[in-house]
Amino acid sequence: MCSKTTRFDGKVIIVTGSSSGIGAAAAIMFAERGGSVAIHGRRQDKLDEVAAKIESVSGRKPVSVTGDITCEKDRETLVNETLKAFGRIDVLVNNAGTCEPSGWQTDIKLLQPVLDLHVIAPLDLSQRCMPELLKNKGNIVMISSIGGLMAPRGYLHYSIAKGGMQTMMRTLAAEVAKLGVRVNAVNPGYIETDILRDEELKKRIAANPNFTATFNPNGIAGKPDDVAEAICFLSSDAARMITGSTNTVDGGKTAFLQF
Repeated sequence: MCSKTTRFDGKVIIVTGSSSGIGAAAAIMFAERGGSVAIHGRRQDKLDEVAAKIESVSGRKPVSVTGDITCEKDRETLVNETLKAFGRIDVLVNNAGTCEPSGWQTDIKLLQPVLDLHVIAPLDLSQRCMPELLKNKGNIVMISSIGGLMAPRGYLHYSIAKGGMQTMMRTLAAEVAKLGVRVNAVNPGYIETDILRDEELKKRIAANPNFTATFNPNGIAGKPDDVAEAICFLSSDAARMITGSTNTVDGGKTAFLQF
């Protein structure tokens, strides 16, 4: 049984990129703990699956919006549909993202779409939700990455964007702390989701099914629910003194120097 401070009864949560992986796990967990949820993603079929799970665990239908989070009109629709259905917004989880390989030779023109997804869209959504968050003393959780804290070789554009998200989180937190709104980041390491399953990783996983566990210093294969637990905690009243913080969920990866 969750304590009252870690439940979300009467609260409304928007989770972007919630058709699979970490976003889906977080949306379902919020619903299990009493929250009303708005979900968003590109694939209607996947969103329908998540919506069905949410209704199954909570008895409540989520708001479901299909679209591209980098499109301003789709962001506007997500916020408006949430307010239309639930009348308030208490938590925004900026989770939508992708992780494509890039390096110093990658065409610079390919950087802008990555920034649009990981920096511009989260900032715009944060601004759109802020009037409600100020009114309800709500909070924002940015789903960043250890790639925003370290230098993941072969993912230059991704690391630049996640580094920008880190700075955005801290600056927003500083600006709105006295107004009663909290802003934090969750930084996953290697978690078993589709986002990191590029061709090279697929080969490694096929060759070694325990690859994720061996990659993480604690020897545990990270799952979406592991990250969702951190998201839910930071979004809850139990975390009322936590803002402007970076919270790694990486099995100790950023704490170990490996030779």
